[in-house]
Amino acid sequence: GLGINISDLLKFEGDIKQGLPFHDPSAFLDLNNAVWNVGLETNFLDWISLRGGYNSDLGLSAGIGIYHWGSALDYALLWKDNTFSHSLGFRFSIGIVKKKPYLFLMSIKDLLSGTGAGGDPMEMFKGGLRVDDLLRVLYYLKDDPYCKGVLIRVRNFPVSLGTYALVEEVRSAVKKLKMAGKYVVFYIDGDVSLPAYYLSTVGNKIYMPTLSNLYGLSVSMDIQKVGNMLKNLGIDMMVFTAGDYKGTFNPLTSQMTDKQLKMVRDIVSVLHDTIVKDITRDRHIDEISLEKYVDKGFIDAMKAKDMNMVDAIGYYEDVKKDIMDELKVEDTMNMEQIRNFLENKENGSGEIAVIPVEGEIAVGDESESGFGKTTDGAVVAMIRRAERDRNVKAIILRINSPGGSAIASEHIWRAIDEFKKTGRKVVASLGGIAASGGYYIASGANYIVSEPLSITGSIGVVMEIPKIYDLLSKARIDNYSIRDRVSSRPFDPFTSLTLKEREEIKELLQSSYAFFIKRVSFGRSLTEEVVKQLAEGRVYTGIQAKEVNLVDRLGDLNTAIEIAKRLSDIRGKASVCYYYHRLNLLQRFLLNLLTYSNLSMYDEEQLLEYRF
Repeated sequence: GLGINISDLLKFEGDIKQGLPFHDPSAFLDLNNAVWNVGLETNFLDWISLRGGYNSDLGLSAGIGIYHWGSALDYALLWKDNTFSHSLGFRFSIGIVKKKPYLFLMSIKDLLSGTGAGGDPMEMFKGGLRVDDLLRVLYYLKDDPYCKGVLIRVRNFPVSLGTYALVEEVRSAVKKLKMAGKYVVFYIDGDVSLPAYYLSTVGNKIYMPTLSNLYGLSVSMDIQKVGNMLKNLGIDMMVFTAGDYKGTFNPLTSQMTDKQLKMVRDIVSVLHDTIVKDITRDRHIDEISLEKYVDKGFIDAMKAKDMNMVDAIGYYEDVKKDIMDELKVEDTMNMEQIRNFLENKENGSGEIAVIPVEGEIAVGDESESGFGKTTDGAVVAMIRRAERDRNVKAIILRINSPGGSAIASEHIWRAIDEFKKTGRKVVASLGGIAASGGYYIASGANYIVSEPLSITGSIGVVMEIPKIYDLLSKARIDNYSIRDRVSSRPFDPFTSLTLKEREEIKELLQSSYAFFIKRVSFGRSLTEEVVKQLAEGRVYTGIQAKEVNLVDRLGDLNTAIEIAKRLSDIRGKASVCYYYHRLNLLQRFLLNLLTYSNLSMYDEEQLLEYRF
């Protein structure tokens, strides 16, 4: 048999069945008596599939399958020799992962590489897992009596502004594992910097091989500004902002102001203080000693052990064997086994629907979502789906986004408001970063839960207009713009902005900025004057945001689920359904291949952004 997944939505299967006569083995090569079958199957919804195919015995067939909570109803229409026939079947299954005690094995690098604000467009090929997938697995392991321990292999992973909040969330889930009596061991594989080490310190023990090193164990934030470089090339990036802090992290500007530098230093200070406090508590190291170790730069395995930064030196297979002997277990399980089980178990409906908002927020329909962006069409469709499902008592918006289109953010905000009008609750769970448009969306929720180290706020507006008339002049290119009338064209890259056009753009930004402030004021029950003082594009950590009432509580996704249960008066353990928008790989390829944007045709609505 042969099966090919053409995309997330379409699967091809074919097989040939041939008997082997013992009296005449050569007859096996005679395919005239073989039974062969080919077919296509599409899962355009999580709970329904359509099938079509041809069987040499049964003829043509077309069918539908409906799936819900481990059960399946299958119907097929068969046609052969001008005769129709029908087939109806019902299946019910209960998945059992393991009945024997086991040690769970995972690799954190693969997991974290599939997350972050915007995601990696190549994750679909690399098989990366999102942090949400990891959290679901850790929550499952916590309650599984057969799981005796977890061995986590940590490799170095990229550092970004939202990384520490993601690490913090995984640490929180691992703490709950330990509280449930699970033995958690981290194995540092290779040279790792602060995020990977910070994560490892939450375990019962840390191992690392002889040639591994710890390095870069301090919090730093590097912000590159390329505005002057572009200007030297003849490209003038006109960046307009509403809010004194709004351009802080924008690479297209030229320099940072003193106020912006102070804000960044304050963020770094909060990150540093929180991480140092956690490490000193978990590793039983005093703060002065830890600060001294951090200044050393590279720390090899032997020094790390002497400093009590790790517990022992060893190699992965030996460590695994020792843990299994200590726990008296003979079996192991991995991420794929558990994740597949959870996908089957949680497919369908639930009392709490978790809806992801990941990457840059953009205008577009469902098919345009993905590759580092989330469209308003995709998020609104998921909210509408939850609204139609009367089993859903609450929505959790799982936000990991730096913001994006102002209009797209407003479309999502309005969909949230419509859902709330049904009497049901919305809780926002802030991941690594939920800033600008990401916070705009969160402000529409009944309740906001943030990781202490999440990056949020950035209430402000930005507009970027590239001007390349100097580049054309340097390249000796003559541009002739023929128009039917004299009119303002501020987005034309071949002409400079007039004073009138600059004033019009500033008025546009101030109008959008005022609207942003009104939305936050309404959603957070704060006066507009208070919001104005907190706005100006200022960026906060979750800890800072909690102090000024921009979020309600510090916590992780599990905290958000508990809050949703309480607000919705759900008793006992709630069923949680994770909504993921499934995209056709061919659609993604063609969309990115064929999309072409002409700078001279940009309009104000597309350029106006609530973006970090």
